[in-house]
Amino acid sequence: MLSIRHRVVRDKFVKLMLFGGIGWLFATTALVLLGLGVVSLFLAACLALAGAVVTFALAASRSLIKRQRRFRPPDMRGPSATTQAPQWADIANPASHYANRWAMYQDLSVWLSRQDFTGKKVAEVGSSNEILYTFMRDAEHVVLPYPEYDVQDLTQVADREFDFMILDQTLEHLQNPEKALSEVHRVLKPGGVAIITTPFFIPVHPGEGYGDYYRWTPQGMKVVLERCGFEPEVHMWGNLKAAQALLGKMYMFANEAKRRRLDVSTAFCDERFPVSVWATARARK
Repeated sequence: MLSIRHRVVRDKFVKLMLFGGIGWLFATTALVLLGLGVVSLFLAACLALAGAVVTFALAASRSLIKRQRRFRPPDMRGPSATTQAPQWADIANPASHYANRWAMYQDLSVWLSRQDFTGKKVAEVGSSNEILYTFMRDAEHVVLPYPEYDVQDLTQVADREFDFMILDQTLEHLQNPEKALSEVHRVLKPGGVAIITTPFFIPVHPGEGYGDYYRWTPQGMKVVLERCGFEPEVHMWGNLKAAQALLGKMYMFANEAKRRRLDVSTAFCDERFPVSVWATARARK
């Protein structure tokens, strides 16, 4: 059975071969048509060149998409990193991040900036946006993509494999979240930490290949994590004004929320109206 690292290398190799195969197909087609006398040397050269252009464009577009998806702050390494690590509100663009997650990521960025990730292994479940990993400097980062990896049954992953597990906006989409959390506990090292983020006041939003099944209050999140072997610290953000606006416009960006004078910082929170609920949960030894 391939290790997770080997699977990542394999996937990159397959993608490289795919791009190369497209260019090879164009070039081969050009040679065959030239040999049959169907096209002139000039047209055959143009066809081969077109293959090279298509290959380059595909590789470049994939690279651009990846760079846009990956969220990278300024350099967080060096002697000052432990005391002056940037926080979410300092480096995030409010025009491209959702208002209903703004306070949550701000709070988590503070917690993450206080941790030492040197030599730690971090796994992120699902289609990773890598926002939280941005603040986990010096860690080894692995994405466990669905459906190859189903967090409800991580049979490919050995016990005590990781120091941190990230389930960012994932748990509500699982049919058996307690089984998933039990699996997360299994693959974490003793004392390892699961970072869980979930919505509460948000419209139902199933996707292609998965549903939308659950919502947790802060109390409910604490109970389910404790039941699955964790010692959780659970937090929430929300208030009536923000909840009313965001329930009707789930994908509002933070800059629009601020223009509308919605309180999207952790300083404005009413426990009766949670919008987002999140937890850092340490696996009991």
